[in-house]
Amino acid sequence: AFLLLSAICNAYMWCDPSKPADVIPKCLAVPLCAVAGALGSAPALTHASIVLYNWRRLDPKGPVSTDNIATLVDILGGRDEKWFFLLTVEVEARGAAAILPCLLLQMAAQDMREKAEGGGAVKEQAVVAWCRHTTEQLRRVRDSVSNMSASFKKMTRQCDPYIFYHRVRPFLSGSQGNPSLPDGVVYTDSAAYGNERQQFAGGSAAQSSILQVVDATLGIEHSQAFLKEMQQYMPREHREYIHFVQAKAKAGGSVADLLDIMATTVIEGKSEEAKGLLCEATAMYDECIDAVTQFRNVHMEMVKVYIISEQRKVAAREGRAKGERTLGDAAGGKGTGGTGIMSFLQPVRNETRSMKKFGYGDALPLDGETN
Repeated sequence: AFLLLSAICNAYMWCDPSKPADVIPKCLAVPLCAVAGALGSAPALTHASIVLYNWRRLDPKGPVSTDNIATLVDILGGRDEKWFFLLTVEVEARGAAAILPCLLLQMAAQDMREKAEGGGAVKEQAVVAWCRHTTEQLRRVRDSVSNMSASFKKMTRQCDPYIFYHRVRPFLSGSQGNPSLPDGVVYTDSAAYGNERQQFAGGSAAQSSILQVVDATLGIEHSQAFLKEMQQYMPREHREYIHFVQAKAKAGGSVADLLDIMATTVIEGKSEEAKGLLCEATAMYDECIDAVTQFRNVHMEMVKVYIISEQRKVAAREGRAKGERTLGDAAGGKGTGGTGIMSFLQPVRNETRSMKKFGYGDALPLDGETN
């Protein structure tokens, strides 16, 4: 229901590029707000509704990959739109493999912290076991995030940048931070909002819960309030799990903090084997940071190809000089979440990269690395 209602609502809002609808009729507004409220989400087309809820397997026993899934709902339809949604589902499926290792890492980190702070030396056997366990779980996280990047890079295979910018992206736009709808929209007679104007972001990759869980587990902190704001567009269970993981990290479950404690106090007086295993764990942590940084680099490259480059082409056309609006202008030159695109992505990437421990061997150069 949320998928259908949010898709219909956004199609209604953006069907006329010269005059976006700023009043959602009662027949759409009331059920959309009611369903969204029951799910604990904003009444908008979100990453969850248009991606996470918008697929089915062709072979029930087959993998969640683009060659075995299909969309349930399309807005305009066509190969490019379908590929964009389905490949995003595949990226999410690849990232899901990191969730359990993240939990196991936090549990192990918290347990070791309690041992380290409990007084007395931590036993050699416990240190060796923790290092091996941590290295293995970090490897699983690294592989999962690397697989996300590998899938993401396939976007250009069947989604043309021109088609995406002019046919797909506009219908993902929201009313928050969007000059096309500066005063937001009215959800007519909705119980939650009455007839007062509201502003909500559109569907955005920042509404995915996976990297926020990985960030918290690895101890990566971001200055961007936008990431926290995007949590209100996630399914309630996803948001609550992120809060749970973040709380555990603050209570001693951050892998980054624990590695520092291990290196400065716990490892003292231990065998060369234990010290070597701690080096391996720290090196694998750095590989995780590299993998997350690489994913954010890939995201930035996609933004350049699919949005920034297309914006420049539109600006160069005669129609823009005449002041004419097209459907491609609907997002107002910003991300569909309503934020400045690169001004958001670059700091997030840089904050991720800054978490590397170094000292245990520099990583190889990253593909697509930009300042």
